Order: sequence, then structure tokens, then C-alpha cells
Amino acid sequence: MKISKNTSYFLRGIAMLMVIFSHYFEWGAPFVGSERVAEFVSKLGDPGVGLFFFLSGYALYLGYGSKDKKTDKKYLWKRFRNMYFPYLLIATVIAILGDNIHETKDVIRLITGADYWFIIIILIIYLAFCLVGKLPKYRVFIMTVFIIDMSLWLYLHEYADFWYTANWCFAFGLIWAKIFGDKNCFTLNIKDYVLSFIGKISLYIYVLHTYIYFQVVNTESLMSLNWYVQLMIAIVLTVILAFIIEKLLSTVFNYLERRAK
Repeated sequence: MKISKNTSYFLRGIAMLMVIFSHYFEWGAPFVGSERVAEFVSKLGDPGVGLFFFLSGYALYLGYGSKDKKTDKKYLWKRFRNMYFPYLLIATVIAILGDNIHETKDVIRLITGADYWFIIIILIIYLAFCLVGKLPKYRVFIMTVFIIDMSLWLYLHEYADFWYTANWCFAFGLIWAKIFGDKNCFTLNIKDYVLSFIGKISLYIYVLHTYIYFQVVNTESLMSLNWYVQLMIAIVLTVILAFIIEKLLSTVFNYLERRAK
């Protein structure tokens, strides 16, 4: 089964909603109105991250999995442009607004993404893939072994379980794309503009959603509102701001790339 680009964005959108809603319902559990609902939704994060990792591995192999396509400066630039720089920009602004930068170690944690476990795990995997990109024939095997070893290391060093429980899904995405990605016998093609839109700006939503949520629920003029109303305000603000930032950065990077040619 081949997954179309439309479907990939659609599934990314679902995965991101599962992750952020798991956080929202965990933080707002006392106000949900049902302990069972709060518990159920708060557990959607793990499968959501797993789905997102699978899609990331799948897309990475399709982009650089062919034997004649090796990772290069273009690969690194794309990762920097689409992931690292947007994360660093948004996280830096949030850290400054929250007055969270006081020492050198705070700067190091910010640069490495240590406070955003999802970011640092993805970055490590992307960098590892870059290093094995010169070995097209063995890259999927090496990456699978690397991801298993990294996850085992995190487990043995007693990191929280979300640091390693979904990592195998990235390797599974690579394997699935290697086996089925180029087969056109059946293509899964789902078009949904709302979820696809959310999928396209999912990174921005992820980095922003915690900060915006707590700003909303701790704003004095909004505290008297029903929690679900507060939640909707937080979601709308997060999506709108994520969209604006994505458009601004895309414009800037497109301009720089045109100037560089």
C-alpha cells in the first residue's frame, strides 16, 4: 500500500490532534466533567506520537531511500528549514517571554531541544540518517538497529517512557516505505483540507500549544469561562499563530533560496 502525500498530511493532522488533546485533557482533567473521558483522551498521546513517527520515517525513506539518492547539504538544509529553525525561533521567543533563560545551561537546553523531547529525538534520528545516507543499501537496517539501541539506552538510563516507547514506529515507517512505498497496486489517498492543513503546520502547533494553553487558562479575564470554551480559544489561537509563523518563515526562506541561485 502506497500512502499519498495528501494522506500523509491527513494522518499527520490526526496524529497531532491526538497528541495535543492528550495534553489538554491531562492538564484540564479536573474540569473535563468525566474522569473516564479525561483518562481516555489523555492516553491518546502515545499512539499519536507513534503515528507521527511512522509517517516521518515513511516520508524520509521516500525522499532519500532510492539507491542513487544520498543525503547531502540539501538534505541538511531541508531539515534545518522545515524543523530546527522554526522550533528554535518559537522556543526562544517562548523562553524569553517566560523569563526562562538565566544561565548557559538554559541556552544549551534550548539549542538542543532538551525541553521538547519530541524535537530532540527527531533531530537525532535525522542526523543519524544523514550519516548513513552514504550507504543506501544498508541504511534502513542500520537505522533500525540505531533506533533500537538509542531507545534501549534511554530506557536503561531511566528516562520517562515517552522518550522511547514510540521510536520503533520511525523504524517501522522506514521499513514499510522500503517494502511498499514504490508499489502502485494500491494507493491510499484521503483528501481532507482541515486535517491536511493541521498536518502541514503540525510542528508549529506542537511547539506553541503548551505555552498558548497556559496563557489562556491563566488570563484573568478568561478564568470565569467554561474550560471547554478556554480550550477552544487556545486551539484557535494556536492554529492561527502557527499558520502565520509558517507563512512568514516560508516567505523568508523562499526569498533567500531565490537570492542564492
